[in-house]
Amino acid sequence: MPHDIHEPDLDRLYPSMRSAPPTGDSAPPRAPAGQVAAWEKQIAASPLAPTVKDSRAFVQAHGSPALDAVLNASGLGSHPELLKFVSTVAAKLNAIDPEALRERALRGLYPSLYRGR
Repeated sequence: MPHDIHEPDLDRLYPSMRSAPPTGDSAPPRAPAGQVAAWEKQIAASPLAPTVKDSRAFVQAHGSPALDAVLNASGLGSHPELLKFVSTVAAKLNAIDPEALRERALRGLYPSLYRGR
């Protein structure tokens, strides 16, 4: 089906995140030689070390294959700041109490039912 003249070709502009990793000129830049090893050494000596496996599992579970491929190909999957960020997000998501979240949502939607509680 032809695209409307005013409708951008989104498939071309934003390829699916579920697609294969980029190749050729569109491949992600790689970390400088030795940088990944330096990051891994820095991580091993930090309190972040126990969370690395969990952080990588979180990206694989909640990210896309393309994201995982970019992080591995570029070496950024070993960047300490990215690992800190991912481990923080994972910890916050795991700390959410679904019942407390539901209660808070209901209080916001129906405040008159919760007056005086």
